Amino acid sequence: RPDGVVLLWDRDSDTIVAEFSGHQGVVRGLAFHPAGQQFVTAGEDATVRLWSIAGKELEVFKQPSGCSCITFSPDGESIAVGMQRTVALWSLARKKLVRTFDGIYGELWNIEFDPSGATIAATSRTFFDKDWLSDLKVWNLQTGDRLFSTRFKVNYDPQFSFHPTMPYVAVIGNNHQLIVLNTEAGRQILQVPSRQTTQFVTYSPDGTRLLAWIDGLPKIVDATPEEVPFGSATVQPREQVAAEAEAARWVLKQGGQVQVLIDHVAPLDVNRAEDLPS
Repeated sequence: RPDGVVLLWDRDSDTIVAEFSGHQGVVRGLAFHPAGQQFVTAGEDATVRLWSIAGKELEVFKQPSGCSCITFSPDGESIAVGMQRTVALWSLARKKLVRTFDGIYGELWNIEFDPSGATIAATSRTFFDKDWLSDLKVWNLQTGDRLFSTRFKVNYDPQFSFHPTMPYVAVIGNNHQLIVLNTEAGRQILQVPSRQTTQFVTYSPDGTRLLAWIDGLPKIVDATPEEVPFGSATVQPREQVAAEAEAARWVLKQGGQVQVLIDHVAPLDVNRAEDLPS
């Protein structure tokens, strides 16, 4: 709601059982703890709030900017918060920011941990050179290293889903076609054609099927990888040019400003050397 109030419904009776007030503005994301007794909310007021379902506000985590999405880790010990071009990982037990994941095109739309809790992925979207561009990035949760990155042309929110056991990500790719990527091998392994658009996707618990909204209808898709899928070329990472990076650092040390292109695509104005994307 625009007033920052979060409502809790009882599914069986279809009635509101509790209201949670605290955010000063629109709440953009929320997620239940895996145990189901707590949940978190993320708002445009640059705060993340932890609640009990009984109605008590347990913690407030202040963020540097407005938040757009949020999720719990599978073990419930951490939360990931999406902001402008940044994912922030927080430890709930320590009430501390653990690390940030940067190098993102624009506003965060979706964040998800893989079921094992070893990696985290995010999608964002930005308008560049007369097109809406989305990026999908996957990072190692412990080291912060970026493991995979690719981009698409999309007009809607870029949705994705992790396979329950394999290093596969189902994502809405170019022109809103559903594709599956092997993020370890850097290859597309499945493409599901559609006449119009695909907007939502999720894996079945056993990973054998995909449920997606395709051409205006919910459809169940066989998720078996194709041996030679159409458009299965290896996704090539774009390496940073060492000389250009050194020149940018020199300009910033002299008090200047530089504009860099994340993955040679999305422009970012930088004023400090530590804010240069890796």
